[in-house]
Amino acid sequence: MRHLWTQVIGAWCLLWAPHGFSAAEASGREAEGFRFFHGREAMPENSEVVSGIILTPAGRFVFLPPADWNLQVKSRDKTLIFQGTELGLVLTMILDPGQTNLPAFSATQEWESLARNNEDPAGWTLTPRGVFWADGLVGHGFDLVRATPGKPKFLKRRVFCSSPAGLMRFELAGHPDSVEKHHPLLASLVGSLRFEAPLEKAAPPPSP
Repeated sequence: MRHLWTQVIGAWCLLWAPHGFSAAEASGREAEGFRFFHGREAMPENSEVVSGIILTPAGRFVFLPPADWNLQVKSRDKTLIFQGTELGLVLTMILDPGQTNLPAFSATQEWESLARNNEDPAGWTLTPRGVFWADGLVGHGFDLVRATPGKPKFLKRRVFCSSPAGLMRFELAGHPDSVEKHHPLLASLVGSLRFEAPLEKAAPPPSP
């Protein structure tokens, strides 16, 4: 039985190891705290799509990144930055591993304070956007609209999903019209996110 379980682990690691280095090397880089690479996800219609994978010491995130958007990875900041063709429109994902002791889901005021993230209340108006559903995770959504006279309109749509690896923050920022136009893309990105614990923390398969 132990030999069978070793084979299962080996196959899983080879499947998810980043292209260009071995599963053992992937595990070593995971210990650094943040590692992004592309993988492939099988779809119900027997096709495959390119996925994004973030490795952390607590586990890994898998998601479907926006197609045809340029990607910049800032590993030190644990940040992914996606930029589309519309000028000034930016979509970011930020992992904050220090945010594990989060407010209760119903603690609206605490989440609003977290969403504001030290933005000047006099210059930004905050509005709750409701719940965003991910695969096994749930997130709070908020809009921050710049209300400073004499400055161009600007909207930051933020979504926060808590996980065992910390807080995953999403933000789609730009002109309000552009943000509304690309809201389905943000919702799709959040909806595709799932978190998976490391194999050593997962229960072994049942004995035959």
